[in-house]
Amino acid sequence: MGFLEVQVPPEIVDDESSGETEVLEGGNARLYCKASGVPTPTIYWRKEGASKRNQIQEKGENLTMTRVMRQDMGHYFCIAKNGVPPSVSKRIMLRVNFEPLVTLPINMFSFPEGDDVTIQCKVESSPQAVSTWRRVPGEQMIISSHKYNATESHQDYYVTMMHLTIRNFTKKDATNYLCAASNSLGSSDATITVNATPKPATLKPDPEPRIPKQMSSPKNEINKDEIRRKDVLVINGPIDLFLPTDASGRQILPVEGLNPGGLDDGGFQNSGRSPGLGEHYPGLEEPSNGYDVFNLFGSGGSTLLTESSNSKALKIIAIVLVFLETLFEFREN
Repeated sequence: MGFLEVQVPPEIVDDESSGETEVLEGGNARLYCKASGVPTPTIYWRKEGASKRNQIQEKGENLTMTRVMRQDMGHYFCIAKNGVPPSVSKRIMLRVNFEPLVTLPINMFSFPEGDDVTIQCKVESSPQAVSTWRRVPGEQMIISSHKYNATESHQDYYVTMMHLTIRNFTKKDATNYLCAASNSLGSSDATITVNATPKPATLKPDPEPRIPKQMSSPKNEINKDEIRRKDVLVINGPIDLFLPTDASGRQILPVEGLNPGGLDDGGFQNSGRSPGLGEHYPGLEEPSNGYDVFNLFGSGGSTLLTESSNSKALKIIAIVLVFLETLFEFREN
């Protein structure tokens, strides 16, 4: 005689399964899960968010953990399967309670004056702690205002980051700040030292150099009367070079033995020149035994070279002196 087996998909029996479970850190925890169905379902356990490597490999209606830590806190799934779809699961919260622990990423800060600055601390606790900021000394509790802004952000099931922003930071705000937390199991705190530093000066870019305009003056302009017909600037005589003068007031180069024929000047008599600025004035005659060297270049002050010597070196000296006279006068103008 044959028979018919009816298959029933699995179903979690809530009344016989764990709900949210709390345990003290370091203690043992037991989670249980009951399911019905035909054939009888198998129960698998898995922690929410755990990697495959850290996944629970337990089977059965009970999940037992010893010496639980805060890292074990979280949601656990009991999953019932019996080969008849669909599978079912239940999410059970395991909460591990412990007293607060306050830690500081950095316990000393230095901030420039005038900026808005933020300090922070990390609070671990379960159940969640009441956390506050206080100024030390005095332990005056800080609340959000136009000067301070106290905020917090939650990470994971038991971690809270506390932030305190100080607006327009000054030397008066440079002190110790206490981050404190407490819950039903205890309390904890940590102190942050905050120092003030002068605000760095803002470097202004160097202004572009201003090139002064050329001022018009007689020294910057060339007198048309001082230009020869052949565009040669007339030199008026040695100004800075001291030389003796003769009876007529002309400067004399006391050099003996200059041969006038070596200069190939054709006599250089002033009588054939046109009078003008810097030219030899009428009535002044050249000595027959010498040359008005500076008048070769149109100078009003003349220097006499005698012809008692044929030394070539003396010729060169005379020419150098003429050049120096020209240079001094040019620099003066």
